Amino acid sequence: MQPCGLFRAESTLRFLFDGDESRISEIKEEFRRFRQALYGLDDQSSAQAIEVRDILETHLRSVIARTERIDMTESHNAMLIEPPEAAMLGPADLRTARFVDRVAQAVESGDTIEYWKSSPYLVNLMGDGYELKRRLREHCKEPSEELLAAFRKADGELLRNVNIQRYRAIDPANARLRQLMSKTVDAGQWQLLWLPPSLPYLKPGGVYAQDIPATKSLIFSSWQVVPDAIAAICSYECERHMLQEQEGLPRYRELHKKRRQLLQFRMDAEDHRPAGMPALALLYPCPTLANLIDPLVFAVASGKTQAPDVSEIRGQARDRIKEKLSAITPFDSPKDGVADQRWYWASLALLDRKYAKEVLSWLNSQGEGWASIQAGDDGDTAGGFRQHIDLFIQAFEGQIKLGRMPDDLSEVLTDFALGSPAICALRAIRRVSKGLPDVNPSALSAASRIGDGLRSLFNQPEVTALLRADDERVPYWRRVLSYCIDGNLQAVLDEYAHVLKEITGLTQRTGVEIVVGVADAMVEALSLRASPLRVDDLKATPHGHIRENEFSIRCRFAVRFGDVRDDDGQTLIRSGSVRQAFNSPFRPFVLATTSVGQEGLDFHPYCHVVYHWNLPSNPVDLEQREGRVHRYKGHAVRRNLAKAYGLSALQSGGWADLWDELFARAAKDRKPGMNDLIPYWLFETDGGWSVERRVPILPLSREVAELRRLKQMLAIYRLAFGQPRQEDLLSYLSDHTTKGESESQSSAYRICLTPH
Repeated sequence: MQPCGLFRAESTLRFLFDGDESRISEIKEEFRRFRQALYGLDDQSSAQAIEVRDILETHLRSVIARTERIDMTESHNAMLIEPPEAAMLGPADLRTARFVDRVAQAVESGDTIEYWKSSPYLVNLMGDGYELKRRLREHCKEPSEELLAAFRKADGELLRNVNIQRYRAIDPANARLRQLMSKTVDAGQWQLLWLPPSLPYLKPGGVYAQDIPATKSLIFSSWQVVPDAIAAICSYECERHMLQEQEGLPRYRELHKKRRQLLQFRMDAEDHRPAGMPALALLYPCPTLANLIDPLVFAVASGKTQAPDVSEIRGQARDRIKEKLSAITPFDSPKDGVADQRWYWASLALLDRKYAKEVLSWLNSQGEGWASIQAGDDGDTAGGFRQHIDLFIQAFEGQIKLGRMPDDLSEVLTDFALGSPAICALRAIRRVSKGLPDVNPSALSAASRIGDGLRSLFNQPEVTALLRADDERVPYWRRVLSYCIDGNLQAVLDEYAHVLKEITGLTQRTGVEIVVGVADAMVEALSLRASPLRVDDLKATPHGHIRENEFSIRCRFAVRFGDVRDDDGQTLIRSGSVRQAFNSPFRPFVLATTSVGQEGLDFHPYCHVVYHWNLPSNPVDLEQREGRVHRYKGHAVRRNLAKAYGLSALQSGGWADLWDELFARAAKDRKPGMNDLIPYWLFETDGGWSVERRVPILPLSREVAELRRLKQMLAIYRLAFGQPRQEDLLSYLSDHTTKGESESQSSAYRICLTPH
């Protein structure tokens, strides 16, 4: 409970004490005495404060319980740390300050220093809600010489459409934004399509073997322009990095129109036969491979605490697959000639024909079957998905005669078993469901829908560029499988399914309801498209005018929290969808918001870093912000749990939810005297992670002293519990005590409602 001022809402007490007016009056009187003692705090009033505190605790404990996190952590920091976060100015920042000041003087607007400290490119990104932007628009019609001179001298101080269209690097032009980007985009997060799992089953490979920050960032600002600036600049720079090795790039605005999607259900132009069967294979949740090769089971069986190298697992997986392949190879299969590439997808159908025949009824079903999935990207041929399914069914029924089996077929099927989006999804949703059979139509459909959501992700042109699809020696679908294995997609989806089952309230539902609900949430997170952010392009012309145009920047790596609307006010993306995507392992990795995201919303599943871009006016808001990520089974808690126990704590085999097992193990091992905050809300381990409070303030700015004041007030603000005019009392106590004294008072006089 926060210091909510109980006596501004006496109905709360009346409810809690069942209308006992005498008891309520007694409590109000004790709070009055407590306040009076706190204003004195000499030897006599100090003793009185402690006496009254004990009386209030006795009254309130009968109806209120609050367990303090700080008492449950060995370091007494409630698993919250504040790493140094100095935001250093650069030359571009100072040039921007000079430019904005010149514009403000020319249009007779007010001081812009607070805006400048918070956001770059103010002239481009500010909305009409700001006086500076309104006055600028008015003066653009007939600009003064002073205003024209400011724009003519501007170079890097403005976002230019021509630079965006040509993918030129953009300077953050703001100390705080530069600091954020150094910890996110520039630290390598542009290479990640999802966060690495807290507990990998295989040793991470590729970009996931690098030391890249593995959590998301939540940012709170006082200004509306800040979330737009963060979303635009971070997202643009992320996309630019992903495309930087591509040759012959179209202009920025034409990228999605002129770059062909590679995982399509297209028809061959010559023989009109399906030409995207490998893409279909990525959507097929082959139960035979799902059961035969489980990365978790192999990893646990290895006996290692940490994830084994993938090469160790591959050898065992290939041997199992070769054995199964021998049972489906026709006796008259050709032994020479050119290898038939159709084996790569047809073998999935043939394996299930032999070992999971029940799948055929699901394949043929029009209601809950494969055909009911609404697969289709912009590049898909009309009706192509249905024709691809028909060809797959023909293979399942043995109606297709195949040529020579490729020499690397067992290797490719190993990749499917370890990294196929649909197969990984099938295992993940079966782990969190309740005893569903191996071949369940709802589970198969759910896994395919998740696989199709991931197909859409891999079809984005910047993602295609990231996976280096320009090298045609390796088919793109093979690169997708390799990326999924390197990034431990199975462990990612297992952890995500566990998170979703709980945050969506599915824990007590049936197995089918869990499967459908988890799949719905995953697909919604994966379906979040880049939101367009309109940017004003202003430029002084040789004819003495300031031209106003607009262009858009796609925001996907970083987004602002809130509804995204078009010019007509129609909602393009709802805030609920943004939150669903941020609470997933997939992008966006950065979420910027104003106070609208400060209360009553959870952002903890994959985030334990909070930026206070602008400091709030009181310590309550500081805790409210950090409370958005400091929650039940938060990201830092899961990472610490995985670090402390590792794979050795898990039992091999079965489809049990491994995260349930890890939390149960940690709860059993907690020390005497500890309560259920451990391990569900708090879990410390050596070298582990904590919720991070980051305050990117400029050295020598007034925010330095303001932050010190806020933290001092934060130490004592619970002393104002239940008091009227809380901020007055906090201000008095803060002004009349040092930091050490305030911490001592917080401990000595704080009303503690922890149950005995």
